[in-house]
Amino acid sequence: MTLEGDTSAITNCGQFVNIQLDGLYLRRPISVCDVTDGLLTVIYKVVGKGTEQMSEYSEGKELRVLCGLGNGYDLSKSGDSPLLIGGGVGVPPMYLLAKELIKKAVIMLKKYAMDYHTFVIGIVATNRASNTAGKITLESGRDSSNIEFTADYQLGLNYEDLETGAVEPGDADKIAALQREPRRRMLLRILKSRLCAPGKAARVFFDAEAGTFYGAENSIFYPAPGNAAADPAESDPAEFAKLGTRKGTKRDKQRARFNEGYLRVKTRADATGEPVTVYALAEELDISQRQVINMLKEFGGYEVQEGEKVIVTGDIDLSKTVTEIPKITASF
Repeated sequence: MTLEGDTSAITNCGQFVNIQLDGLYLRRPISVCDVTDGLLTVIYKVVGKGTEQMSEYSEGKELRVLCGLGNGYDLSKSGDSPLLIGGGVGVPPMYLLAKELIKKAVIMLKKYAMDYHTFVIGIVATNRASNTAGKITLESGRDSSNIEFTADYQLGLNYEDLETGAVEPGDADKIAALQREPRRRMLLRILKSRLCAPGKAARVFFDAEAGTFYGAENSIFYPAPGNAAADPAESDPAEFAKLGTRKGTKRDKQRARFNEGYLRVKTRADATGEPVTVYALAEELDISQRQVINMLKEFGGYEVQEGEKVIVTGDIDLSKTVTEIPKITASF
């Protein structure tokens, strides 16, 4: 039940209200589930005459309510990793308590960011609301609302085909097909930023088997809808793609591509406990095993052991092989 009126007396989660009912002498105490400016939500179970009468009320019914009763919860005792447990009528107040604990965590996060000169970044991923609307907005999901409006950057991660209209919103079969793809094209869009205009987006790929996001040399840049970009590279996807390509010779690019392939195979291998093999690299890079062996010899830094197991032996920083996402971020 949602009540509208003066809720200023409710100052803490865990408080309750007393509701006066027609023809009944005693008021009914009900815990507060949620409260916003002028709106109060309570959840109850019909167990007697009072709650049965409440269940029969319709919109517009006026009630006399005593608000802000009880002390509420002492959040100073919540610690760093609180566990909320409630049963029956003890469940509804957990909702407002959880919201307040999230606010507390956000405040701590912002303090850490300011103390250590870092940014707070929040990401809203594709969900039911965005699948229906085709777009991700700050209102796509309210579970992380406090983080959404506190983050320095708020990003939306959605399927490219949904964003561009290639797949119609609400088409459950096609959306399910997108979710089954081993290599998924996603768009990372700025929903909110304290430092630049929102709306811009760029393509990233998600390797479902490895659980890893990475960029690509053909990353496409999408300017903010309705905003004409001043920089030609921002308005022309082909020009932006050039910004995302690596500088250097053809051999440098081949080695970078090989290193990226090795990193993806190694990520999957680490998850399953299997070794990185010549065969796995050939499958990942779509080349022959002989070509893999030739590249290993030419590039150096790798060694093929017994059973065609491939290991890194030289000075190769694999963390620098996936360079597209930092470039995409810088281009925002």
